[in-house]
Amino acid sequence: TCRDGPGEETMVGYFSSRKLLPLEVGDPSNLALLGLSDMISKVRRSREWKRPRPFEKCGAIEVNIVSQAADGLPLGFKEVRCPRSGPNSWDRGGTSHMQLRLDQVSSNDWDFRLQTHDASWGGNWSTYYAQALGSVLVDVAAHPTGPVVPNTA
Repeated sequence: TCRDGPGEETMVGYFSSRKLLPLEVGDPSNLALLGLSDMISKVRRSREWKRPRPFEKCGAIEVNIVSQAADGLPLGFKEVRCPRSGPNSWDRGGTSHMQLRLDQVSSNDWDFRLQTHDASWGGNWSTYYAQALGSVLVDVAAHPTGPVVPNTA
């Protein structure tokens, strides 16, 4: 995997490879949203991921996070990105259940894209997904110490 060796973190370039992040969350009703965020951050920063075996990604939800290289490039270089328009159809097959992409376009602005989804979910799933995602974002902002899965009892 690119940029995982000693001194390779200073490489400049867009290198991508699939990695699986092992997370033991236990009972999600006892795990705070901030706790889950911290778990993901720790695994990412300590590079405790593994490369997927063949076909292991088929049942996964892939999330591609592309941070902006705004500061810290040598000799005053600037990152160049091409703006992308939204998809023109929902017929975009993939090899995993879902592929999400988060692009940081400025210090406080992110572009969120749903790139593929499992066709067996049907045509109406996106409405429910958007509502659930909106609820999660509100919970992260308003109730970060609340559980990942609220207790309904």
